[in-house]
Amino acid sequence: MFWAAVSVALTLGGWLLVAFLVPRVVSERRESAATLAWVLAIVFMPFVGALLYWAFGVTRLRRKRVRRRRALQSLEPELAPLRDRLGALDPLKSPGTSPEDAGLMRAAASLTGAPATLGNRADLLLDGKATFAALAEAIEAARDHVHLEYYIFRPDGVGRSLLERLERKARAGVEVRLLVDGVGSWSLAEADLEPLRKAGGRTAAFAPVNPLLRRWSLNLRNHRKIVVVDGQVGFTGGVNV
Repeated sequence: MFWAAVSVALTLGGWLLVAFLVPRVVSERRESAATLAWVLAIVFMPFVGALLYWAFGVTRLRRKRVRRRRALQSLEPELAPLRDRLGALDPLKSPGTSPEDAGLMRAAASLTGAPATLGNRADLLLDGKATFAALAEAIEAARDHVHLEYYIFRPDGVGRSLLERLERKARAGVEVRLLVDGVGSWSLAEADLEPLRKAGGRTAAFAPVNPLLRRWSLNLRNHRKIVVVDGQVGFTGGVNV
């Protein structure tokens, strides 16, 4: 009788999971292949599928995205004059812009909300040595702020050298902000960041993997590698620290 009751309870629990999770998975905006995979996993392995979905499939930042979108909408009156000034630097109005370049600029503007502008220069940095040399030069020249965002930031020789450079700039009054990924930068300990914080810098981890937190995720990671110095010099690409 006991095992029969357990079997019935597991069966009912499995069907309840299916009834609850399948509509949720279908309603989420995913690729059709991913949706089908999650549905099949939940239907044929309700408990295992539900556990995997909870760990890897749930998007836990939707509400935060909605709040951020509303905040950006509230800034629209302040952004409108800036867009008007940028209009004078619009390369789409330049006779030297080819139709191919114009199409690429329009696509980028629709994705980012920021128009392309004239008067810029791009340098291609071919390896880590060239990248970190240029990065060090830009940081040393910073007068207002240095904002950094990395997927992998390790406290090795390069990482410690960069942290020490940022610490010196923070002590000099430059605003330093460092955002690292909670998984990609798992080896970066609090002790590694403490000197930068004491100097006035700000650090944070994106989506730390901690089941005790209300919103956490194993698969939702920040793979960006971006540095912005004084709003004038930017670095982006595939080089981590």
